[in-house]
Order: sequence, then C-alpha cells, then structure tokens
Amino acid sequence: MRKFGCVGILLILIIAVLAYQQWQIHQLKTGSNNIVKMFKGQSGAKPDLATALAQAESRTKKAKDLIAKKKYKEAQAELDKALRSLKSANMVSENIISEAASMLGKAKDDLVRAFQGAWNDISREAKPREKK
Repeated sequence: MRKFGCVGILLILIIAVLAYQQWQIHQLKTGSNNIVKMFKGQSGAKPDLATALAQAESRTKKAKDLIAKKKYKEAQAELDKALRSLKSANMVSENIISEAASMLGKAKDDLVRAFQGAWNDISREAKPREKK
C-alpha cells in the first residue's frame, strides 16, 4: 500500500512540474506577442526566419538573371543584399535555438529537483523491515 502512496506522490509532483512548465510557456508566448506588437510598426524590425530566407532566395534568383544579362554590378549588389538576408536569418535561428535550449535546460533542472525531492520523500518513508 505504501508503494502506491509513493508512486502517487511522485505522479502528483510530475504533473505539478508539467503544469508549471505549461504556465511558463503561456507566459513566454504572451510576452513575446506583446513584444512583436510593440516592434511591428517599426521599420528597423528584423524579419522572421522564413521571411529572411525567402528574401535571400529571391535576391539570389534576381542576381542570377542579372548575371545572365551581363549586369555584373547590379548582380553584385543583389548578392550583397542576399548575404545580409542570410546573416539576418542566421541571427534569428541562433536566437530561436538559444531560447529553446534555455527553456529545455530549465525544464530539466525542474524535473531533476522534483525527482530528487520525491526520492528523498520515498527514502525517508522506507523503513527496513525486521527479520523474523
């Protein structure tokens, strides 16, 4: 019967940690939406990853057409713009990766703490049985 109690406590702790993580994700989404709304109207706002890659692709195609027409200086300018778009996409993807790694690291730390707490609770409750 005690095993079921310990397992129940462990499950409750895991569910509590998962619920807390979901709440944090909700808070992050809400905060990021507010930041996006704040910067949306600004001209200096960085494009998202898909937009930056699409811009680089279209500029590269335009440069290819200009090279075919032997307009090398204009093609070079388009390739420079495409390179800037790729650098912007790189920065965006690095930010996404660092945010995801940070969230996963925090979730891991929270789960480790929860499991250690549950293990400590279980260890304190377990008492060696006397041999008969």
